[in-house]
Amino acid sequence: MSKKIIGIIVVLIGAFLVGYNMNTQRHKNSQTKQSTESNTSKSVSSDSSVDLSNQQLTALPTTLLSRNDITSLNLSNNQLTTLPAEITKLTSLKILNVENNRITSFPAEINQMTNLSEILANNNRMKSIPPAFQSMTWLRVLDISGNDISSSDASQLKTNLPNTIVKI
Repeated sequence: MSKKIIGIIVVLIGAFLVGYNMNTQRHKNSQTKQSTESNTSKSVSSDSSVDLSNQQLTALPTTLLSRNDITSLNLSNNQLTTLPAEITKLTSLKILNVENNRITSFPAEINQMTNLSEILANNNRMKSIPPAFQSMTWLRVLDISGNDISSSDASQLKTNLPNTIVKI
């Protein structure tokens, strides 16, 4: 009889553990969903600073591009390869942080963003300086260090932007 009782206890414990694991997994899935919704809501919050760093983004969320109140946008440590021309819709943007992505170029239209004072684009995959940067004399800081940019391109950029802190 003791073997039957032990068997029943083992079955009950097994059933409990299966149920516990299912509840734990549901709870984790719920937390992941809430975390994703929270991260997405960052791009639609009323705050003027948006931090979408470390989100594995390969493109900008479209909801972000409909905002014109954003003054600081942090897209660092993602998987972006380029920025859309529509980024110019962010007319209040002052600081753009796209460091540690895979960006190879910037849209020509970026030179229309006259409120932009800082571009942090270090550690990307640019092989040359985007032509649009050459005319952005209002920039205070332009960091494109950690890219594969030639010294002659760098010299020309520093000449064209004498009042900008240029890091190459």
